[in-house]
Amino acid sequence: MVIFSKMLLVFVLLSSQTGFGAEIEVEILRVVDGDTIEVWHKDELLRVRLQGIDAPELDQPFGQEARLHLSKLVQGQMVSIIYESYDTYGRLLGKILVNGHDINLRMIKDGLAWWYRYYRQQQSSEDQVVYESTEAHSKNLKLGLWVSENPIEPYEWRKLRK
Repeated sequence: MVIFSKMLLVFVLLSSQTGFGAEIEVEILRVVDGDTIEVWHKDELLRVRLQGIDAPELDQPFGQEARLHLSKLVQGQMVSIIYESYDTYGRLLGKILVNGHDINLRMIKDGLAWWYRYYRQQQSSEDQVVYESTEAHSKNLKLGLWVSENPIEPYEWRKLRK
């Protein structure tokens, strides 16, 4: 009974982290911007949107820095992508893992992406808490884009550009 309880706990913890999503292992072909990559999987080019983050647009302050930073973290590496769905643009929404490390979270930690609170429902409750607190920590330390007095969230930047 104790073994079963421990196994059930491990299963619940693992499933809550991935949200019962599917997982693929792929090599990164190209980093499009600070929150979008391209990969080749099963004879198909896939665009993947990093779930839970919103990096500055390329024409926005820190946009190029975010793309370069993501490139340094993933370019040419085999990564795991945990995903559940696609966004309205047909991109796979996923959490990128390199050697078990959450790259989406790393972008927030390094101050080169916001936690994408507008789409928080796409994340597990655990990820919501961790991403939000990591953003607050990066902001307090004035890392990356947080050196600016009033950085504009990409969500707002896009609305201003329409």
